[in-house]
Amino acid sequence: MKFSQFVLLTTLVFSCSYALDININGRDIYCLYQQLFQNEHLVVRYEVSGYKPDQFRFSVYEDFSDTSKQPLYEVYNQKSHIYNLTATKQHEYKVCFQSLDNSGKILQFELNRINNSADDSYADDKKLQQAYNESVQAYYTLNDIYTNMRHTLLRLEVQDKILESTESKVKWCSIIKMILMISITTIQIVFLTGLFKDSSYQGI
Repeated sequence: MKFSQFVLLTTLVFSCSYALDININGRDIYCLYQQLFQNEHLVVRYEVSGYKPDQFRFSVYEDFSDTSKQPLYEVYNQKSHIYNLTATKQHEYKVCFQSLDNSGKILQFELNRINNSADDSYADDKKLQQAYNESVQAYYTLNDIYTNMRHTLLRLEVQDKILESTESKVKWCSIIKMILMISITTIQIVFLTGLFKDSSYQGI
């Protein structure tokens, strides 16, 4: 028995679609690997034409590391079929098509990936209104923050001016005190010197 694989890698997030025509030789197997996200749907549609188109097998594997395990889903002797797979978790699935006799067949199939969460990404009127309300609330919050910061800066500026004025007053008071102390000391020295001079004259 001759085996071959046809591998498709999908990387779209929301949805994607494949439609292919393949010539399948007698008893050949063609497999595709699909990586699905949680709650994502995979819809498989196929139709077989040629000699004895009902001699056909379609199967889906969840765990394809062990070939002895039973497939997640399989159907025999159906020349056309539709299968819908819903992923319960992020996982890679294997989809296989096989001719059951020695005659060649033409396989036409379509794969559609649908992610329901994609609908949540579109903005409706309710979401736009919610976004508008949140923007208005953010504006008022930022305005309050700006007002508080402005008042704080003005208060700090006034306090700086008061400190500068107080420092200047303290400095001048210190200078005046020093001048007064020097003046008083000088007067006392002159007065005491005069007293000693008078005492010395009287002693003579």
